[in-house]
Amino acid sequence: MVSGGKDSAASHQVARELGVKIDAVIHGNTRCGIPETSQFVRDTYGAMGEFIEADAGTAYEAYVMRKGFFGKGIDAHGFAYRILKADPFRAAISKHFRKRKRGVRVMLLNGARKADGSRRPLPALGQMAFRA
Repeated sequence: MVSGGKDSAASHQVARELGVKIDAVIHGNTRCGIPETSQFVRDTYGAMGEFIEADAGTAYEAYVMRKGFFGKGIDAHGFAYRILKADPFRAAISKHFRKRKRGVRVMLLNGARKADGSRRPLPALGQMAFRA
């Protein structure tokens, strides 16, 4: 999982140096960030092998038009995370790895810092992700 930032780049590099088999690089495009960041990720990681973009599309606008802004605080972060990241990642993993079958285990590596845990808790993506 790469965002375009230093933490995910470091995580990717360490995995490569340790010889971890990387089947694909996945970028979560929330469409709320800087477009040049997603282009940087496409250009950089797309040239390394299989590249998948978990695209939130118009999820943010659709949610805001239907229910209003997420708000602030831990609950708001959970809503935003699910709509902009978890749901698109689930769909991309189902399509590219699980092929809509149950029981296919997938491990995702990301660059989340341990210190981020209390500030930005990571809601579970089911059995397919964990934070080391």
